[in-house]
Amino acid sequence: MEPGESLEAAARRETLEETGVLVRLTGLLRLEHTPVAGAARVRAFFLAEPVDDTPPKSTPDDESLGAEWVALEDLGRYPLRGAEAEEAIRFVASGAPMYPLTILQLEGGPFRA
Repeated sequence: MEPGESLEAAARRETLEETGVLVRLTGLLRLEHTPVAGAARVRAFFLAEPVDDTPPKSTPDDESLGAEWVALEDLGRYPLRGAEAEEAIRFVASGAPMYPLTILQLEGGPFRA
């Protein structure tokens, strides 16, 4: 996240930078909070869909080596950063519960449905 950036804005920006695909966030899968000495780490796992048919970028740059759409059954043929990525993808494919984006609110905002 950049200073002053929301979780949602950071997710959209990072997806665009790393894949070249502009997305619309459709839900929240998981929110993680890890306190450490003098700081804290927060990670949000969003569900998203592309806003148009722009293909993923294929030329490596400072953000990523490239991106492509992959069928779930072919996922094992790709080197991922770790087992967590595949675990999350399979969890979503199995029908994982999704939470509405309205669950994320600015601090101090009113409580309403």
